Amino acid sequence: MKKLCVWAVAALLMAACTPKAEKATDSGLLQSKFQTEVDGKKTDLFTLRNKNNMEVCITNFGGRIVSVMVPDKDGQMRDVVLGFDSIQDYISKPSGFRCHYRTLCQSYQSGTVHFG
Repeated sequence: MKKLCVWAVAALLMAACTPKAEKATDSGLLQSKFQTEVDGKKTDLFTLRNKNNMEVCITNFGGRIVSVMVPDKDGQMRDVVLGFDSIQDYISKPSGFRCHYRTLCQSYQSGTVHFG
């Protein structure tokens, strides 16, 4: 009987220590694939959801919108953003959007906007 109790406790401890599978977003993204460090700053994936079940996934690496899940005409949820599945793709394939966004925001902050 004592051996049975020891085995039962061991089995329960093993089950409790087993890592749980990470839950993907509606668009299939895994938060762990966006968690790293770039230039000394931590990156992550943030998911926003409203009462209608619309979902928006944003990374703090340049404020990029990674995914937007909205219902189509038949009510099926569809991703309408052509985003990457991991932060590594955003790092290895940089876009110019980040630079333009930052420049524009700095112009507005100083109260001047120059075109041309």
